[in-house]
Amino acid sequence: MGLSRNIAFLLLFLFSSICVFAQTPFGLNYQAVARDLNTGNSLADEDILIEFQVRVGAANGSSIYTEQHNTATDDLGLFNLIIGQGTAISGDFTSINWGSNVYFLATLIDDGDGLQEIGSMQFLSVPYALHANTVSNPEDADADPNNETNLSLNFDEGTSQLEIIDLAGALNVDLSSLVDDDGDPSNELISTTELNGTELTITENGTPHTVDLELMLPVEHWTENGGAIYQTITDKVGVGPNNTSPNSTFDVNGSVSYNATFINVNNFAVQDDHHYLLVNNNSAVNITLPSSFDNEGREYVFVFKNVTNSSIGFATVDDSTINGNLTFSITPTDTKQVYSVISFGAEGWYFVHGL
Repeated sequence: MGLSRNIAFLLLFLFSSICVFAQTPFGLNYQAVARDLNTGNSLADEDILIEFQVRVGAANGSSIYTEQHNTATDDLGLFNLIIGQGTAISGDFTSINWGSNVYFLATLIDDGDGLQEIGSMQFLSVPYALHANTVSNPEDADADPNNETNLSLNFDEGTSQLEIIDLAGALNVDLSSLVDDDGDPSNELISTTELNGTELTITENGTPHTVDLELMLPVEHWTENGGAIYQTITDKVGVGPNNTSPNSTFDVNGSVSYNATFINVNNFAVQDDHHYLLVNNNSAVNITLPSSFDNEGREYVFVFKNVTNSSIGFATVDDSTINGNLTFSITPTDTKQVYSVISFGAEGWYFVHGL
């Protein structure tokens, strides 16, 4: 009992200088030094049990919250606790309505001979910082719109008037100075934005500002434009295994395959996906080529098999010419002959006689 009595007197003395303040999460700092008043020595490295009770109305009032702390003093006899963070025995510390009444803190200690109350003190102003947490987000569940601070907001687009109705009445605010209704886009802060390729043009107050965004693009060795792909550094494309340094604009290391089509009819229209065309018809054949204007550089290869002394007529889908004329015809004299026809754009198609 001697140890309990000595500590009790010291804690009662420290009540006048206890520092308590709000914590996050909920809690109040509590600090004390345990000292044997008979010898004056601090009770260093001692295990003690502290119980806190929050009482309502008076120092000996009913306890609405009780918690305990098992702690130990340090080498100076000092110990620190947080009221609200101990082991709850009864009640809920976070639900205490600090603004509804006066509250007292009672401290009890057990050094091995059972709990003994050593004093109590009234919570003054500082703990009521906790009260702010109980009112910072109040729930408005009365469903009564007439007791709200702001009852309604109304905006008249025609007059640009904002009406705020609260408990004090109606307040009208003129917002017409914020409305831009002159219909003149040139006096806007930013009137237009336009992206042309990698150039971004922003027109500000009538003055255009152009920024080239090309430097913001990632640097790559290949560039893709629609269905075309080419090497950015050399403008040459290498296709095939290990063809990393092409010498020609289009350099193929390997074999190339083209579409091969048989013509066994008297009237045939050449399409974009054709290349080799084998004409195997003993009678006259009329062949229509696509426009040369849209297919500059395209080549079709005609192979005539078993076509002798039969007229093969050529025309186009538009006004494209063939060897300078709107129509063109050939009469193969050998059983196997090869003709290439190449588009030169606006100059038309031209036939080249092969084998």
